[in-house]
Amino acid sequence: MKLSILFLRLFFIIPIYLFAQTNNKIEISGKISGTTIETGTIQFFQINGSIAKFDSNIVTINHNRFKFMGNISSPELILFGIINSPVQNFMVNSFFIDSGKIAMECIYDDSELEKTVHINGITGIEYEKQFLPGYKGIKMMFDTYLKQKKELKLNKNNITKEKQDELNKYYELYKTKRDDYFTSYSNKYPTSIILLWKLAELAERGTIAEIINMYNNLDDRFKNTPIGLHIQNAINIKSNNSVELKLKTTSFLNSKNDSLKLEFNKNKYTLVDFWYSHCRPCIAQFPLMKNIYQTYRNKGFGITGISVDKATDSSDWQRIIEKYELKWNQLWDKDGRVAELMYINSFPNSFLFDSTGKLIQRNIKPYELENFLKDHLQK
Repeated sequence: MKLSILFLRLFFIIPIYLFAQTNNKIEISGKISGTTIETGTIQFFQINGSIAKFDSNIVTINHNRFKFMGNISSPELILFGIINSPVQNFMVNSFFIDSGKIAMECIYDDSELEKTVHINGITGIEYEKQFLPGYKGIKMMFDTYLKQKKELKLNKNNITKEKQDELNKYYELYKTKRDDYFTSYSNKYPTSIILLWKLAELAERGTIAEIINMYNNLDDRFKNTPIGLHIQNAINIKSNNSVELKLKTTSFLNSKNDSLKLEFNKNKYTLVDFWYSHCRPCIAQFPLMKNIYQTYRNKGFGITGISVDKATDSSDWQRIIEKYELKWNQLWDKDGRVAELMYINSFPNSFLFDSTGKLIQRNIKPYELENFLKDHLQK
């Protein structure tokens, strides 16, 4: 997958530009090529920690063209998706925006998971000339991983433990190469805003081990920016001690609107599963979770589901529990407030604890959980 961004040759002024830029207007005039979209909607997504202010994060498409306006104080990394269009909805690669009048072209290619974007602006010269040449091969590994993962899902009846383990090993290899490149890049370009935003992007879904060394290599000026402080907060929140403390001390609501805290000492192992009623991946794993629960519930294993449904969707939460006959403990993180504080922004998202409340593993997959319980809860 290619990500091309065209820029003026102004790389040498980027560090000055970053810290000196005031709050300026941005106006993006965009067009879509490679397909015809007479009408539709584009939704722009900002990474947590963004301080840019846009007139609207949703704009309309009119004969393949759109316009997006707002205010920005420094270059930022964003992405967008095409929704409510006659063609298949799709996402584009992330890209950098600067203040001023910006021209953008989104190229639709059915063979790519994420679509290519061309955009003019100062910041991307580093992205194109310095960052991407060494990163393209690593990004291709991630694309291959996503493709193989999708193929496994489409052929779920033929999934074997060996195939899943092979895919997991490939993902670990990708992470090693990515982390090595990021660390090398941060050593070479400690004032790089590109790396700062890549770390912010990684902080959304990565583990503390994946980001802390790279963060420590950043220039101190970056660490004290809003996005730098956001990354530091993510590191603090994602530390095991912080997760354990937050889940031990926070109260959640049950179906009767009673306020309850999690209890870990009733079982040898407890899985805390964050989900919500309109999350298809969450619902898709319920049959597997039910089988695991039935097998090990009397051997020292328990599950506590925590819904992050909005207040307006509380009835849907109850409906799903009843429809799928979920017999384990169910609690409600109303409007997902606790999940947001813990940087839980992908679902399902799980935490496996022992009886003392010590975190054993985060985001454990059903087959991994089953193997773990086989090894630790003997018949």
